[in-house]
Amino acid sequence: MKDEQRCIETTDDASILDALHQFVHENFSLAKHVNITPSQPLLESGVVDSLGLLTIVTFVETEFGLVVTDLDVTEDNFGSLGSIAAYVANGLAEKQR
Repeated sequence: MKDEQRCIETTDDASILDALHQFVHENFSLAKHVNITPSQPLLESGVVDSLGLLTIVTFVETEFGLVVTDLDVTEDNFGSLGSIAAYVANGLAEKQR
């Protein structure tokens, strides 16, 4: 059974990327049929749409305990699984300081 708020606190990029990849694979139908690479653009490739991006933002907030502001939701931060993982790792590192 999954806790309501798990708050993964690892700053290990591979663990963060794995959690993101699993979430996207389980929650977006197109992701089940495509091999998503860390650098693949999520919106441009059609893996997620704008509503899906908001779902990912909510996942990041819930699973990693981060607060994502509107200004944070940019292509640089949320354009691909790799960029999201880097954003999360940076956010977790900042939290630990």
